Amino acid sequence: VMLVTHEQGVTVRRPFSAAANGSLAADLKKLEKLAARGALRHDHFRRTVETLQAVGCDGASQVARAYSEEVSNDAKMTLRALETVVESLAGIEGRKVMLYVSEGVPMHSGEDMFRLVQELCGGSSVFEAPDLASSFRRITRLANANGVTINSLEATGLRVFSGALAEENPLPID
Repeated sequence: VMLVTHEQGVTVRRPFSAAANGSLAADLKKLEKLAARGALRHDHFRRTVETLQAVGCDGASQVARAYSEEVSNDAKMTLRALETVVESLAGIEGRKVMLYVSEGVPMHSGEDMFRLVQELCGGSSVFEAPDLASSFRRITRLANANGVTINSLEATGLRVFSGALAEENPLPID
């Protein structure tokens, strides 16, 4: 089993080989000590919400669009790196298993921000984030063609978008 993580790029934490040192459980335990990328994403989201509050509903769509582009660029970089890792396994005979540990890669980058703008400002927010489904399908086809099974482990657990963030915030958007 190859163990791959993502922190500002894809990192192979446990190479694919029959003679990998130590247990997979021990390697996963080491990941607890890494800086939490999910916390950085949450902080980025929180700062963007603060920016929304500062600009109000008139500038909210532009802020959401900028946030969406940043998240999309990060997701595209991650998917390109995963594709490279899968391609590098093509020359190894037999079935291969890659365990990818991350805080997730959004299928629709920035959708959460557009929904928040719609919830806080009313009306209909035009969701403009790119759909990365074709990139996911390309990686899946490449993995299948090269005998690579990709398992992913969500490091932050389940996340649910809700209006709770807006309710917890003492500074509503005017």
